Amino acid sequence: MKVPHKSISRAVILGSVFPFLSGLFFLPAPSHTMVPGRSPIERIDDIYAPFDSLHTDIGDYLWPTKEGTFITSSFGDYRRTHFHGGIDISTNHQKGYPVYASRDGHISRIRISPYGYGKMLYLRHADGFVTTYAHLQKFNEELDAYIKNIQKESRQYSHDLEIDPTLFSFRKGEVIAYTGDTGVGSAHLHFEVRDAGMNLVNPFLFPAIAARLEDKVKPTIHALAFSPIDHESIVQGKQRTWTTEVRRTGSGEYVVKGVIRLTGAVGLSIRTTDRADVMRYQTGTHRVELYLDDEQIFSSVKNRIPEFESKQIAMHYDAKLLRSRKGRFEKLYIAEGNRLPLYNRLPEGAGILRTPEYEEGKHLLRIVTEDVKGNRSTLTATVLFNHPPQIALDQIGSRAVLQAKDPAGVQSVTLWLQLRGKTAWTSRKVSLDALEPVDHGFALPVDLTRISALKVVAENRFGTRSAPEFLFTSVARGGKSGLKLEKLYEHGFLHLTITAKSPIRSKPSIEILSGTRRFTPEPVALDLDEYTATFPWTEAESGSLRINVSADVGGKTIAVHDEAILFVIQPASGGTIVSDDGRFQATFPAGSLYAPLACWIEKTAEGYAIRPSETVLAKAITIRYDSESMRASDRLGLFFSEEKGYDLVQGEAEAGMYTGTIGRYLGTFALFPDTTPPEISRVRSSYYRGSINISFRMRDNRSGINIRRFQALLDDEFLPAEFDPDLRRVAYQGSHPLPPGKHTVKIEAVDRMGNKTTAQRTVSVSR
Repeated sequence: MKVPHKSISRAVILGSVFPFLSGLFFLPAPSHTMVPGRSPIERIDDIYAPFDSLHTDIGDYLWPTKEGTFITSSFGDYRRTHFHGGIDISTNHQKGYPVYASRDGHISRIRISPYGYGKMLYLRHADGFVTTYAHLQKFNEELDAYIKNIQKESRQYSHDLEIDPTLFSFRKGEVIAYTGDTGVGSAHLHFEVRDAGMNLVNPFLFPAIAARLEDKVKPTIHALAFSPIDHESIVQGKQRTWTTEVRRTGSGEYVVKGVIRLTGAVGLSIRTTDRADVMRYQTGTHRVELYLDDEQIFSSVKNRIPEFESKQIAMHYDAKLLRSRKGRFEKLYIAEGNRLPLYNRLPEGAGILRTPEYEEGKHLLRIVTEDVKGNRSTLTATVLFNHPPQIALDQIGSRAVLQAKDPAGVQSVTLWLQLRGKTAWTSRKVSLDALEPVDHGFALPVDLTRISALKVVAENRFGTRSAPEFLFTSVARGGKSGLKLEKLYEHGFLHLTITAKSPIRSKPSIEILSGTRRFTPEPVALDLDEYTATFPWTEAESGSLRINVSADVGGKTIAVHDEAILFVIQPASGGTIVSDDGRFQATFPAGSLYAPLACWIEKTAEGYAIRPSETVLAKAITIRYDSESMRASDRLGLFFSEEKGYDLVQGEAEAGMYTGTIGRYLGTFALFPDTTPPEISRVRSSYYRGSINISFRMRDNRSGINIRRFQALLDDEFLPAEFDPDLRRVAYQGSHPLPPGKHTVKIEAVDRMGNKTTAQRTVSVSR
């Protein structure tokens, strides 16, 4: 058996004390093929060198609160646009618990927003490392007074401030803030550790923090996925991703029933979760390892995540399965362009099962998942590496002749016969040895004069079956004659499905014209009325992509075609793509892609979509959309949708051309008018013993609230009212001694398109 990569042993430094640290300081140097320019090892060094060691005192970090020891989200957990950069500490949905400085340091940054992390503190330490504390209810008294003065002077709630290092210093264990629920989510404390470059570090690498986590629960394994990596690869007889549930057989033990048949290059992905003792919250796992016949061929461990590569989470997970609502599947291979330092210095492509490199037959897969406390679960599965027989049928007189590309690889043949005038099929199985050899093949024991249709499937010694082959002998009469062509983008190749409303009586003819090149992919039958074919994007050229398909359906030759303008973009050079009508274009600068991309623009009901939409962007691309006949006076905005719902794209409009940038995924773009101002409702205000209380609801129907232009005023004095976007609720309570008489509370809300609304209430103060 050939194993493509060396097995990976576990690190011993710190590993005997803290098993979850193993791998952090492990620096194997596997051999790789050299290529012109920088070698693979040099490129791996570029990725891993900043993360090879921790230049900090790991024993100096303190758990940041006394009120919570349970974890609701762990380091590296899945978020739609990034890895979760810290740990979420439960406060039992309560607010107001003290938050302590984890180490000596000074406040270097303060962020305040109704979105994201809400109120957040950055505490920089002498070695350059930083701890952050988020979703805070309020800061300590000194910090709170400082930030409220800034808010009042600027008349803005949201701020992102770099703080003079001489202003606010704290000793380890001093109170810096109080837990809350600002930003997204219910009450909890989000805690991070960052290195001097602001890259994310797993807090459980620090003993005092790891010691607070009580966890004897093993990870749960839910499902396994197998994906063909190229257009020649097959999973369970099809060139499509195949997922399977797993069966639990014991504590931390799981199996996949049956044998999974694989051909070519196949990547695995796993859906697995974890939780700590007595907690119902599910988190991700810390480490995943893949073994083939007891040789480790892949490992990932979430200890360090680069600040500016966190959005590559869509390359660590299977984005297509995510988009199709199949679940969060972590890839057990390193996808093209993946630059995350999670994989123990393995090269790109590690973990992919390349069946031609191994002996044909059954192999054992073992997948180990592990949490930060070393609790492990194991999944085993049996895979069969094998090529399905390739066969064809020919008619010579009244005889049917079976042709096989490799006759020695065929053990038996199953025949299905449909007698003339009958609708039922009869079948029988014969060994290849029992067939009569003839020129170019083997004569099948069938009298074609007595049947109207023949279906043949060959089987090899491993039980792997060929695609079916069909032979029709009678003239078709009647029947529906429609033909349908469907396209699907599948891991670097185009997957075509051809279906009909009646039996397809001969193999469809497929022609693909890409730029100046012509291709004729071989169709593969799935059933009487369904065929598939694949086309690798690596063969494509920029320009017109035309697909021509014709087939005999119901005795008639039916033709269908599909045409689009294809754009092939290389990461090093970038490029610009333009819609057929010239109204929409996207410019990809050099370095905006992690891997070569074949894409196209699709006209939708709302606007334009760039496909495939699951493409991850390394840098922002620029969108230009011509409004043409749409009136600028309608307050048009450029909107973008990744999956569902539209968000306004920040940009500008000039002479009817709307320009903006997006930087995460491709998706759908549209121009929408927004002339409706935000809605303010349920306004309540009261004054009692020098304290003013204000609350109201605020929402916008399209572009969203412009939080920088939102104001709550008391007699023209700015009030730093807090907006909860989840509840659409704004509230303020504070001490404001007022003289007797009537006072005005005024609320101004502006959306991101400039539509404005106001509300006003009177507060009476008695003598």
